[in-house]
Amino acid sequence: MSQKASTEHIVRHGLSHGLRRQILRSLRDSGEPLSSVQICKSRVSASLTTVAHHMRILREMKAIENVRTRQSGGATQTFYRSNVAEDEAVNLILKEKEIADEHGSWPMRNADSN
Repeated sequence: MSQKASTEHIVRHGLSHGLRRQILRSLRDSGEPLSSVQICKSRVSASLTTVAHHMRILREMKAIENVRTRQSGGATQTFYRSNVAEDEAVNLILKEKEIADEHGSWPMRNADSN
């Protein structure tokens, strides 16, 4: 799949959910790899399970990637970085939707459409 096709898929599906947009903003703004736990502690207001689910979707579409793992208290933390932090189309959508996302006003979707 070409890079353009990948970006188009990310824009259509990856950015269709406000929580995924918040995750991408957190990774972009941090400038360093973050774990799901760190993202939950930032400006994302969702459970760890929900954040991990949406991070898996972003990882599968290659919008983010695993850069390292670390053992912490008997659990393995995986750290991710954004692959689209410099993409103009992605950043335009992230900016346009930022206010709505901060208020959690993204459309709720059923499990089949995630």
